[in-house]
Amino acid sequence: DGCLYGIPRNAGRVLRFDPQCEQATLLGQDFGEQKNKWAGAVLGADGCVYGVPSTSGQVLRFDPGTQVATLVGEDFGGGKDKWSGGVVANDGCVYCIPFNAPQVLRFDPRAQSATLVGDEVGAEADKWSRGVLGNDGCIYGIPYNANRVLRFDPATQRATLVGDDLGAGVRKWDGGALADDGCLYGTPWNAGWILRFDPMTESATLVGEDLGNAGGKWSAGVLAHDGFMYSTPRNGSHVLRFNPLKCKACQALQCLDKLAKDPPLLRRAMEDSHFEAMLLDQWRGLSATDYGADALATTLRMQHAACIDAILDAAHSSEFLALRGVSKFLLQRESVGTWLPERMMDRSKLSATIRYFAIISQLASSGPNSFHAILDSMMAPAMRPLLCKMLALPKAAQETLVDTPIVKALLHRKERIASLRAALILDGMLWAALLACFVRVTWWGVSREDASMPSEDIRVFCAMFFFCGLAFLYEVAQVVAMARFGPAVLWAHLATPSAWTDVLALLGVCAVMAAKQSGDADSFGGWKMAIALTSFLLNYKVLSFLSVMSADVATFINALCVITASLVPFTLVVLSAMLFFAHAFRLVAKDGHKSGSDSGNPFGTTAESFVTVFRLLLGDFEREWFDERSAYPRLSTGLFVACEVFTVVIMLNVLIAVVSNNYAHAQIRSQKIWYCARLDTIAMSDALGVSWVRS
Repeated sequence: DGCLYGIPRNAGRVLRFDPQCEQATLLGQDFGEQKNKWAGAVLGADGCVYGVPSTSGQVLRFDPGTQVATLVGEDFGGGKDKWSGGVVANDGCVYCIPFNAPQVLRFDPRAQSATLVGDEVGAEADKWSRGVLGNDGCIYGIPYNANRVLRFDPATQRATLVGDDLGAGVRKWDGGALADDGCLYGTPWNAGWILRFDPMTESATLVGEDLGNAGGKWSAGVLAHDGFMYSTPRNGSHVLRFNPLKCKACQALQCLDKLAKDPPLLRRAMEDSHFEAMLLDQWRGLSATDYGADALATTLRMQHAACIDAILDAAHSSEFLALRGVSKFLLQRESVGTWLPERMMDRSKLSATIRYFAIISQLASSGPNSFHAILDSMMAPAMRPLLCKMLALPKAAQETLVDTPIVKALLHRKERIASLRAALILDGMLWAALLACFVRVTWWGVSREDASMPSEDIRVFCAMFFFCGLAFLYEVAQVVAMARFGPAVLWAHLATPSAWTDVLALLGVCAVMAAKQSGDADSFGGWKMAIALTSFLLNYKVLSFLSVMSADVATFINALCVITASLVPFTLVVLSAMLFFAHAFRLVAKDGHKSGSDSGNPFGTTAESFVTVFRLLLGDFEREWFDERSAYPRLSTGLFVACEVFTVVIMLNVLIAVVSNNYAHAQIRSQKIWYCARLDTIAMSDALGVSWVRS
């Protein structure tokens, strides 16, 4: 009839307002002064208005035609604030939203019957206030004190909690409306922002301007023909008007919805500078609030590798990665997957991939839970190629990666796996046993004239042959395991010092064993040199094992190597000076001796002169070399003094300064080299399947 009807909450009668004549009248019987009798009302398909029972025990039915108000349906007692607001579903029934009640109330206008339906949603107070019918036919309760949205499906009679956790605040939203974009918008009561809930993605976010935290600002909401949502003021001074189609956050969320349904769309958008800038602006706005950041992270989680690849390849990838929503996604287990080792092998994307490791290391440092989530993903069986393919990277890239906290943590966690530690210890014991047997078998060869093998060493010889066989099989297994990850990984493994020293050591042991087995030491030319070289390689293998197991040993050995390499320019200068003084002493002292080939002449030959200058550096010399036995004593003495001052005094102090300046750098470099060595060892264990965890 074009009139408005107010259902009595604290009043005793129904209020009728006629907009045409602007007249308000009270109709129907008087229901007394009881407080909170009914909360909200709906217009039924039969033309009657039905009030939702709050403190009242029954549904109120008001017929505008006869202007009669009656109580209908079953009586549910006088509990306080049982339901708040109702929705007419597609089946024609009225469904009342539980406020204090544990279940949804269903009222059938045809049968005039009321029943409790659906799952129990708890006995907490003030859970949801009013509901909205979604395009999917489900009814959604707007959170009042509840921290999640209530979804009730009239078809299945199931009630579930959906969407993100909205926190434990009280009296957050009171009612709302369904907008043209298919999303539900909640009216802020105490909350500072409008609630947006998307039934398709089940994501709840806060949108619009910050409206402050004053209590009881607005109540309920309705969508007008102009597309705006209007909410009536409770304690607010003005009507709230909200346009979902002009809200930037809403537009960004709609864009996210499209990206979630079409993952390739994100890559195409990132490749276009205009759309990339638009996405960056939208995502920056979403990340300004916790709920917007959560919505962004949820959408990115749906796309997994596709979104990370696109973000890392974007022109402004650093700005995207700095956004809160993207950061939240990167800290989730789903962000790590097989895309990472595959991307690592693309050299054109290597710098961005290294930056990804640095960023997640920085993000994960914010809390142990984040670190554990990422490490758990990297420890999964599907991620076995990760460390193996890391070996195929250039040395500088390897050192940069192993220096990131996340890779260090991954290596430390893997090395604590019992099977891996057992494999490492067995490998070290194998080479130590092979060295011990080799030294025992070959020791007699340098101390006895008899070339025959003592009978007591035959068992040791057999044990050495057995250890050689085990080491050979282990090397073959390593090659086969690495070959499964591609030629690049295989060649990277074969190029490591560990691989070729293994091969040379085994070849040396086999060659010496063959020579000794023949019974004639002279049949293998230079066998003593082969023994010495093989002994060096075996000792190197044992030291390599100790350096992998002990950081102190590795730091000392690697520091020696780094400092030695840094002394190359110094060594060239010293050798040049020694060559000059050796030549000068030979020219000056030669005439003072019987002949240039005199065995007693320290400068008789070029080689002898060079050795004599080296003896000068060590302080091993005789005074008569430069006066009594020299044709030019004063010149020889002057050269001697100059040589001592330059090489011993000046160059020795320079050497000390160079070593001191390089020691700190050597320690840092040695740590990186140590982690690279551990990477090599643990990657091999990954390839062999002894250092990954089932999930």
